[in-house]
Amino acid sequence: MQYKVEIFNKKDIHDGAADNFKKDIADLGVRSAQGADVNSLYLIEGNLSDRDVIIICNKLLADPVTQDFSFKQLKQSEKQIKSSANVFSIEVFCKPGVTDAAGESAKIGISDLGIKGVDSVRTGMKYIVEGITKEETVKISEKLLANKVVHNYTIQ
Repeated sequence: MQYKVEIFNKKDIHDGAADNFKKDIADLGVRSAQGADVNSLYLIEGNLSDRDVIIICNKLLADPVTQDFSFKQLKQSEKQIKSSANVFSIEVFCKPGVTDAAGESAKIGISDLGIKGVDSVRTGMKYIVEGITKEETVKISEKLLANKVVHNYTIQ
């Protein structure tokens, strides 16, 4: 089974990474962005239960004071969610074969929690931008977020 975990700031916590992301977008010449969020992603593959994933999130991946999390079990044929009203989500992960040191470290941390059966952990980032066009989203992805040599990205 594969789970996708998303770590995000609680509503009352200032998101400095999102502020920097909005400034970087403006520096690219995209001035229409109205809002932005930056979240961490983890793809955890292995023989896990929902309960295991909750423990992993609470004890390892999320800071309980400043962050919340969500997760879902991924299906082989999962469909892409379409963006709505000029709100786009960009997910960036390392390409297969590229070393993901943070993912390897997370896998060790999960084992240290006593949770067995994890085959792999991949880390990525999710960038949510409001008020831009699909073309601007591609520009942001390719010029700012993803290095084509080492990263894959998807836009939703």
